[in-house]
Amino acid sequence: MTPVTLNAYKLLHNGSLALARMEANGLRVNTSYLNRAIEGVSAKIKQLEEKLRADPVWMEWRKVHGDRSKLGSREQLGKVLFDHMKIPSPGFTEKSEEEGAKQRYRTDEVAFERIDLPFVRRWVKVEHLKKALSTNLIGLYREVVDGFVHPSFCLHTVQTYRSSCREPNVQNQQIRNPTVAKIVRRCYIPRDGHVLVEIDYKALEFKISACFWKDPEMVKYASDDTLDIHRDLAAMIFKCRKVQVSKRMRYLGKNGFVFPHLYGSYWGKISPAIWGEVEKLELDDGTTLQTHMTSKGIGDEDSFARHVEDVEKKFDSRFHIFANSRDKWYDEYRKVGGFPFLTGFWAQGLYSKNQVLNTPIQGPAFHCLLWSLIQIQKEIDQRKMEAKLVAEIHDSILADVPIKEIGDYVSLCKEVMMERVRKHWPWIITPLDIEVEVADRNWHNKKVWPS
Repeated sequence: MTPVTLNAYKLLHNGSLALARMEANGLRVNTSYLNRAIEGVSAKIKQLEEKLRADPVWMEWRKVHGDRSKLGSREQLGKVLFDHMKIPSPGFTEKSEEEGAKQRYRTDEVAFERIDLPFVRRWVKVEHLKKALSTNLIGLYREVVDGFVHPSFCLHTVQTYRSSCREPNVQNQQIRNPTVAKIVRRCYIPRDGHVLVEIDYKALEFKISACFWKDPEMVKYASDDTLDIHRDLAAMIFKCRKVQVSKRMRYLGKNGFVFPHLYGSYWGKISPAIWGEVEKLELDDGTTLQTHMTSKGIGDEDSFARHVEDVEKKFDSRFHIFANSRDKWYDEYRKVGGFPFLTGFWAQGLYSKNQVLNTPIQGPAFHCLLWSLIQIQKEIDQRKMEAKLVAEIHDSILADVPIKEIGDYVSLCKEVMMERVRKHWPWIITPLDIEVEVADRNWHNKKVWPS
């Protein structure tokens, strides 16, 4: 990352200082709960693994792999399921599709979640718990000192120019898995007489995409609170009314289609993962989504892929400035070997097309948060407030705030994150918005704070 303006250099310099303050403040940990959680999750893993080893699928596994059988091996499980049990495979990894490469089945989380088999569902659950135990719980336990952890936040390790975190990595949590998220986030608690306040930028990456591409339709969507691009695309993908789009369906519209497409993917890669979710979801009237899709003439993965291709064409037709500019942007990078940021940086080096398209969005989006964090810390110092910034998770800031200061702190954040940052960077041509959540017992029990 190369700052090519004085303001860009100051952002990194002052940002490093603000993150160092955050590290020094630290997050309070409920150590007694953490110890119980480690014991409880360890016992649960052992219990589930005993059930897995008593399952007929494990017997088949042992026949295939013999003494080399390893219950945690994704590759071995894939071979058992797809080669020997003849369960339809989710396809092959991208690398194995290259000419001359050995074909390897896809064995990622999405691939296994599509298989409606008790053994596989239990196996996936065990893997989630193992990750929570080793990465989130034991990793947290190792770093606790006097009831606090002090995560290190860095600005120099991520190619998209976002931040990173380690020791422990509070940015790496299994939020998609509500059970695991609850176990892990209950470890973090506020100081006595304080609450945890998490303030999250709403739809920040899409808003920055609109600012970057200057597509009038994208700007329209990003500027109108009554419009929701992720909900609307989900309604198109699942051929339902907008009011029928559930939280999970909207998530798939957002992270299954909108951002993958904005960042260079296409229908052929996008559709398989979404189709795997179709088999699990229901509409609000109890109708399974698969039954609903079948009634609309989309009854299998191939017909769904063609449907997603059509949705992609409609997306590009509506946001035609983006669609026409995307390839030009990548071609220019290939000529000069680098590209500029809206925030005054220059990216130089070897990037994939996906990285060339997502880096100038994700980088400035995080820079909005970093600039805001710097200003909020300055104001806390100047006003002699007792609030302490304790973590940042890419689009959000977590603070440990005295109950008496909640109103003042939230007002300060709104002013900085929604107004001042737009004055600082006039290229932000869409309004910015935030969501405030407050937790009085632990990080998991946060509730939306009235605006």
